[in-house]
Amino acid sequence: MPSVSSRMKYLARKSGSVEYVADLARAGSYVGCDQVGFEDLVSSPRLAEMIARLCEMGLEDHILLSHDQATVSDFGFAFASICRDFEHNPMIGDYSKVFTLMPGLLQQQGVTQAQIDK
Repeated sequence: MPSVSSRMKYLARKSGSVEYVADLARAGSYVGCDQVGFEDLVSSPRLAEMIARLCEMGLEDHILLSHDQATVSDFGFAFASICRDFEHNPMIGDYSKVFTLMPGLLQQQGVTQAQIDK
């Protein structure tokens, strides 16, 4: 099985289609849903809708959730002093949103606890 990972927010924004993302998952890709809680490209409620649709298709084993909170952009340029700008960088914040925000949003969309626990 291929171990290709695709970023769902990027693909959904570019293609406008959850079906496109589902086709990638059906082909064996793992769909990475990162930036949970970062509302710039695709809101968390919209991301939950897309994930629920994939779960309805039986593709929950191909979905990976992450917060994407500890990125290079958080820390500045390589070899620079680590100076995290918590006030101005919206990516830095609550590292627990994958666990505190998404389960409730997914359940509102009909995703079961068993699917979430996978």
